[in-house]
Amino acid sequence: MVYNESSKQWLACGNHPFLSQVYILHSVTADSYRFVGIGDHDGEVLLNSDVYKGLKYNQAMPVFSTMC
Repeated sequence: MVYNESSKQWLACGNHPFLSQVYILHSVTADSYRFVGIGDHDGEVLLNSDVYKGLKYNQAMPVFSTMC
């Protein structure tokens, strides 16, 4: 999902109009965290990103939907 500032809403990004599960994973050995999003329909990894110091996070809603 990508937040559109002008319309003030979340929009589907790319060609993935399906729901996905998003996880926050912790590596004990590297003492690091990352976000991983996996598509419910096919198990494809849609998001894989490090969580880094200074990351800006704004919670729009507890559940995201691709319906805009």
